Amino acid sequence: MMVAGIVLGVLGSIAAAHPILVQSIPAAGSSVVPPERLVLRFNSRIEKALSSITLIGEGQKTHARLTPEPAPAPEVLIHRLPVLAPGRYAARWKVLAADGHVGEGVVSFTVVAPATTE
Repeated sequence: MMVAGIVLGVLGSIAAAHPILVQSIPAAGSSVVPPERLVLRFNSRIEKALSSITLIGEGQKTHARLTPEPAPAPEVLIHRLPVLAPGRYAARWKVLAADGHVGEGVVSFTVVAPATTE
């Protein structure tokens, strides 16, 4: 029982040590019509001014460095996206949590052409 408590305590401190992405819109791996915004939600408060997101397009070319907009919660980053043509994109993020730990990762998604109405 004591060993289980120690293991859970260590795992809990590891999980709390670095900011972890818990949700993205668009979702990782999704196919979407051109989105207007990228929303990232983390497991802890983010120092928004010290965090960055770079949008990478086809051929690994930098498409845009995104600037955060005001967000409803301290663990959420919202970025307005430029108009995106159909294709694959990767949002490479690097964030600083309020506790001083850095996290980084990638959210990839595919933009598809909007359906046309006749």
